[in-house]
Amino acid sequence: MCVCVSMLSLLTPRQSDSVGGPIGSMREAKTVASYPNYDAAYLAKRLGAQNPKALEHNRYRSGGQFTTPQNELVYLQNATKGYEAEAEECLKKEFKDWLAGVHEDNYLPKRYDNTKGGAIRRDMRGKKLDDWVPTWWGPHQLTYLPGVREYLREQAVKADQNSLDMNKLAHLGPQNVEEAWAYFKHWVKGRPVGPEECLHPSPATASDHTRPFRAGPRHMQHDTQYNADNPYRIDGDQGFSRTMDTPLQLAVVAAQRAAAERAAAERAAARAEAAQLLAADRRAESEFARDSRAAQIASPVAQKAANSRGGTPMTMAEFLNTRRQAPFQNSRREIRLKDPWPPPFASTLNTVGPVGSPSSYSPYVPSRVSSGTRNRGTRRL
Repeated sequence: MCVCVSMLSLLTPRQSDSVGGPIGSMREAKTVASYPNYDAAYLAKRLGAQNPKALEHNRYRSGGQFTTPQNELVYLQNATKGYEAEAEECLKKEFKDWLAGVHEDNYLPKRYDNTKGGAIRRDMRGKKLDDWVPTWWGPHQLTYLPGVREYLREQAVKADQNSLDMNKLAHLGPQNVEEAWAYFKHWVKGRPVGPEECLHPSPATASDHTRPFRAGPRHMQHDTQYNADNPYRIDGDQGFSRTMDTPLQLAVVAAQRAAAERAAAERAAARAEAAQLLAADRRAESEFARDSRAAQIASPVAQKAANSRGGTPMTMAEFLNTRRQAPFQNSRREIRLKDPWPPPFASTLNTVGPVGSPSSYSPYVPSRVSSGTRNRGTRRL
């Protein structure tokens, strides 16, 4: 059986759709009526304000607008009308945040103060409790309670649908005079759909993926870590220092932190080792590519060198040593390939190492031919 929570009041028609009100919907935007910020800006202009247009975005910030205190008093008496509806809307937003576990009292639980005119907190024996923490469960959700999930979901779905309708209007443009009025008021004038700021905004951030905690009745029982006698506590919270963890809990927390630190150190070491292995592989590939290119360039040069030496084959080591001593001496000479593959030193290629076998080399390496030479066997080094 669904137990739905009704949060309607006499002020609801002047509140946004995020708390169950109509403001922000297409139907309300089509209503031919002004809105409080525009009314206040118009009144400020009539009273001689220096920059009345700035009040269209926040009518309460009127400091320095008026030259006489009488005009400012008249403005404030009229501009502040309707603040009760905004205050109630902010209170409803706080309530929704508290149900979802993202209220500031969820993140930083505070002790109840019996001296501020509120109800006196007593235990079951009638003794006053001065160190009781109302939100002792911390950033846990209360969506397992009957009606809470339905209440939050209904308003969230409604607000999202209204936002979709207004953005479709912005994307496609108005199609009739009613939509043109809604487009003008909502998008051109930028009419606020809710209070510009509240007293207690939610401290939740999109980057914090650890809170709120999961919902469920288990955390409300005394067989869990948090209960009324041992409420949720955040490290470094100066406003809540009554409850201290037991030695066993402190030992568990210390062990968990040590394990997390060891795991982080192991992951860092593994990443460093992987980076070293990757760098070594890249160096090996670079050396292999350089030696392979050197062998391809060496084949015609070694052929001519062998012919000039009377047919004695030149080893790869001798060739590389020769190229290191004079790498660019014959870079502009043309050498004609007279004999087919393999070169005279092909039998020694297997001892070179990463260069590879003779079968891995092509018998002809295409290269740029000089403008005055048309022979295929001629290449420029």
